[in-house]
Amino acid sequence: MAKPASIKTKTLSYVTEIPLVISATDERVLLSKFEAGRQLYNACLGALLCPGRQVLQSELYQAAKKIKINKKERDIAFYAAN
Repeated sequence: MAKPASIKTKTLSYVTEIPLVISATDERVLLSKFEAGRQLYNACLGALLCPGRQVLQSELYQAAKKIKINKKERDIAFYAAN
C-alpha cells in the first residue's frame, strides 16, 4: 500500500512481495492457524476495550466532561470515573 503524498520518510524504503509456493495441504494449515490467531486477537482486544466503553458511558465520566472551568476538579472527576 502506498503512503499518502503528505507523509515523508527520512529513508528510502521498498516492499517486495514474493508469493509462497506451498501445497494445498500446507495452505489449509496456514489459513486455519491465521484464522485462529485472528479470532484470539479479536477476543483479547474486545475484552480489553469493554471496560473502557463502560467508563465512557458511566454517569461519573459524563459529569466530568461537563466540568470546564476548574482543571484540577475535572482531573479528580476523571480519575474517579476511571
